[in-house]
Amino acid sequence: MTVAFQGEPGAYSEAAARARFGDAVETLGCASFEAAVRAAADGRAAAAVIPVRNSTTGSVDGGEAAAALGVALGLTRAADETLAVHHALLALPGVAMGEVRVVRSHPQALAQTARWTAAHLPDARTEAAEDTAGAARDVAAAGDRGAAAVAHASAAARHGLAVLADGIEDEPGNATTFAVLVRR
Repeated sequence: MTVAFQGEPGAYSEAAARARFGDAVETLGCASFEAAVRAAADGRAAAAVIPVRNSTTGSVDGGEAAAALGVALGLTRAADETLAVHHALLALPGVAMGEVRVVRSHPQALAQTARWTAAHLPDARTEAAEDTAGAARDVAAAGDRGAAAVAHASAAARHGLAVLADGIEDEPGNATTFAVLVRR
């Protein structure tokens, strides 16, 4: 079984797909929520897993619209999967917190860690990325010692990064609900 999600391998949406369907599920990373929904609608995937609501920041931009698009394309919202979301600050090995000048991640992750970032990295600016795991990939590929990513700690090993801080979400009960869309 293949399940589509938006983002790079290691994204929270992929973790939600594995939580719902098991670790043996094949996953298909897509460039957008719409692309993930279309993959399920056209049969390239048996389901799509789309984030729709976060307990800290509310609606996930584009998530509800993508779920509605799925219904319009003949999919049904078969279930919801709620996943605890724990963020980490990732950077190149050997980088110290004081070197970080820019923090990259998905806008939802940046919002969910805004107070922590302001308190611990007051001089750093934030930059939006398409997804958390993609931000980690980009930080690793750029080789910029002044850049860090907010993502799940597991993305550090996947991309050769170090965890500078873990559990940096502002709310301890931070969780995201994902819509599980399947063909009727």
